[in-house]
Amino acid sequence: METKRVGRLTVRLMALCAAFAFVAAACGSDATTEAGTSASDSGSDSASASASASASASEPADDGSASASASEPASDSASASEPAASDSASASEPAEDAAASEPAEDTEEEAEGEDAAAPAAEPTEEEAAAMAAWAIVFDSAAEFADKAPHLEDAANLEVSNQGYIGAGEAMGGISLAPTSATIEGDTATVIYDVLFGGNAAYNDLDGTITMIDGVWTVSRDSYCGFLASARTPCEG
Repeated sequence: METKRVGRLTVRLMALCAAFAFVAAACGSDATTEAGTSASDSGSDSASASASASASASEPADDGSASASASEPASDSASASEPAASDSASASEPAEDAAASEPAEDTEEEAEGEDAAAPAAEPTEEEAAAMAAWAIVFDSAAEFADKAPHLEDAANLEVSNQGYIGAGEAMGGISLAPTSATIEGDTATVIYDVLFGGNAAYNDLDGTITMIDGVWTVSRDSYCGFLASARTPCEG
């Protein structure tokens, strides 16, 4: 009886051991599963972290884009400067137009200068004769015999001419030098300079001389008027 009881106990113990072993095996499987799951989750988390890190690492590229975007205002600035440059160029155009018009003004000025520098036209024969008659009558050093044919009332002016000769000697000589003559009918207008001692004292004065019997003649009034200005008035 005792042996049977021991045997039964032994069987029960073995059954319990088997049950415990089964339960332990089952628990181990769950732990393994949980461990695997945890490991998998950890791997996933690690992968996510890596992905996040990669994304973060890639963000500078976006920052680069932002940098590029930030640099775009420079482009805008360049674009903004273009109108100024264009305006500046436009503003300079009138100056260029003005500069383009300058040669015409210079040409006109040069033409005027050339006209001023151009020698006067040679007088005609009659103009030269009128100028010569005027010059001889008013030359303080000329012989009265040469003056008389061209001086109205010469016979009554010889004494006055002597006073004029004296005034001329005191001044180093007095003469009227014609520069041009314009003839209208029997009258010529003479343009002349007054010379004292060979130097021009007055320029571009004018007087008239008349053709009488084919001879250019200075009137008594013109002659005596000039002598009065030389402080040697005519006598009689």
